[in-house]
Amino acid sequence: MTPVGRQALVTTPAPVKRTFTLLAVHAHPDDESSGTGGLLRLAAEQGHTTVLVTCTNGDLGDVKDRRLRLQPREHPADRQCLAAVRHAELQKAAAILGVTHLYPLGYRDSGMQGWETNREPHAFAQAQVEDVAGQLVQIMRQHRPDVVVTYDENGGYGHPDHIMTHRVTMAALEAAADATRFPESGAPWQVRKVYYTAWARSDALRALKMMHLLRRKTCLRNPDFDPQSIGCPDELITTRVPVRPVLRTKWQALFTHRSQMHQFDFFWWFVRLRTMVVSVRIVSLRVQPVTPPRARIGRLCRTLNPPPSCPPAQKRCLSVTNMVC
Repeated sequence: MTPVGRQALVTTPAPVKRTFTLLAVHAHPDDESSGTGGLLRLAAEQGHTTVLVTCTNGDLGDVKDRRLRLQPREHPADRQCLAAVRHAELQKAAAILGVTHLYPLGYRDSGMQGWETNREPHAFAQAQVEDVAGQLVQIMRQHRPDVVVTYDENGGYGHPDHIMTHRVTMAALEAAADATRFPESGAPWQVRKVYYTAWARSDALRALKMMHLLRRKTCLRNPDFDPQSIGCPDELITTRVPVRPVLRTKWQALFTHRSQMHQFDFFWWFVRLRTMVVSVRIVSLRVQPVTPPRARIGRLCRTLNPPPSCPPAQKRCLSVTNMVC
């Protein structure tokens, strides 16, 4: 019996935190770290499930680690060696970022835009979209992601493998929601939101100007350089996720890809300076609503922006959870 004048203690169960699943589809090892490393790590630290698909083995990457002495464009055997090196780097980076599930598809690197390797029959750029999409459908139906992140239709900067990654991801999103497509891969699944990674044009130009002041070689020295040709127009960017708390971890994952990094390399400087200015403090993403068959664009996706009463800063900077809700 409870003593008079004393109330029994009532235990209130702690609220259950909602968690989501984030799927990032990238072209090469290191893209996961440079493009979405902060987002993946932040999502992992908040208890969300993260799934990473890397479409190619990156066997035509420009080798920056002089200890490797590999020339993949000249020697086919070197391509195999570099693929093994980059796969090991990918595994280490994924572990640093806390990736829950890693799926390397293993397609051959197509090389940069305009290389003759773009047309090789085994290059990823020449793969059958339906075949690759089928693999992604199985992953989507198995893990049921709430959000998918990939590149825009230009692949960010025109790389054939990035463009192909966009094509197969969008094809898989449509197929995954259709019960008549790939029935052997499980029950259909409709992804709630799709985002395109983006480098804000203002941030990219600011980083280039800082590199120029530091006397690093940049495209700003080219008299024909068009500032409108770089990055994503700022007005198209809908969502920014602050990742400053995990910035150091993102760098750690990125520089795990030692075969592709050198302190005198343009990419090394550009990533670090662009990060210091804005974009590895915040991941810039452009939203692409998923359109199910016979549905109007955006019908299933709620707006990304908070209510109009929110201050302007809150409209631009959202959490991982806000990316879904």
